[in-house]
Amino acid sequence: MGFFDIFRKKGIKQRKNTSKRKHTVRTSTSKTNVFSILNEIEKHKYINDVKTKELYDKAYKQISGNLIDRHFYYNSVIDYYYGLRHKDKYAIEKCIQYCKEDIEIAPKVLELMSKDQTFMHYDEEGNLEFIPPRFPSFQRLAIIYENQEKYEEAIELCKLAIKLNLRDGTKTGFEGRIKRLERKLNTSK
Repeated sequence: MGFFDIFRKKGIKQRKNTSKRKHTVRTSTSKTNVFSILNEIEKHKYINDVKTKELYDKAYKQISGNLIDRHFYYNSVIDYYYGLRHKDKYAIEKCIQYCKEDIEIAPKVLELMSKDQTFMHYDEEGNLEFIPPRFPSFQRLAIIYENQEKYEEAIELCKLAIKLNLRDGTKTGFEGRIKRLERKLNTSK
């Protein structure tokens, strides 16, 4: 699923959160603006990095008030900066920053998603249930920490992902990743 494709399925209207902080959902006008920005990003990605970064900044301003949108923004920008890691000496630092920002909002995003029909799936008995989507920020940051030999940080990150009931899309999941990291940690001592 592409960046923000999920919102094309929804009839989105503006709403307010009852808490002190407002989280708004894009209206159709701003949704159109974000989609046009995202299309522009795809045209310039890895071809014109200056333009791509400017467009990411512009997209962020459009979605900054909506945590679910911000999570999907982070998915895209994390992937982009990780792809630049061999070309741009600051890319991995930016990737880490965006991973941490996404991880920070993950509990609230999961809470919001669990109350949204868009993120519900049918179980074997035909009941609707919430299954958390992948949060690539956890897996990506664990990989970066592993490459930097920061095994303890990577293990803690995987434990947090498990606590949030997240999956990493691999056969052994975060549990298997922890075992591999623990082996590397013990070998490095």
